[in-house]
Amino acid sequence: MFALLAFVFINLGAIVAGRMAKHPLDKASVLAGIIGILFVPLMILVNADALMVSGSIGHGGTERMIAYPALIWMMVYGGYLIASPDLKDTR
Repeated sequence: MFALLAFVFINLGAIVAGRMAKHPLDKASVLAGIIGILFVPLMILVNADALMVSGSIGHGGTERMIAYPALIWMMVYGGYLIASPDLKDTR
């Protein structure tokens, strides 16, 4: 249950924080969050054996499609925040 909450809120975080970024990172953030959120119900269906995709990507693949876009987004967004001239200290 806690993993499900983490999967949902990490992707919601990508969508919300992406709204503060400039173009094109804002669109990429929303896209990464939407991809992750779309795969959450798919993973639930795979776990319940209601959907058989084990031949193609399986449970591990659906879990990766939830986590990887958000993890890649976190690295890119962190680099964006470090490189942003608006946030640097001008002493």
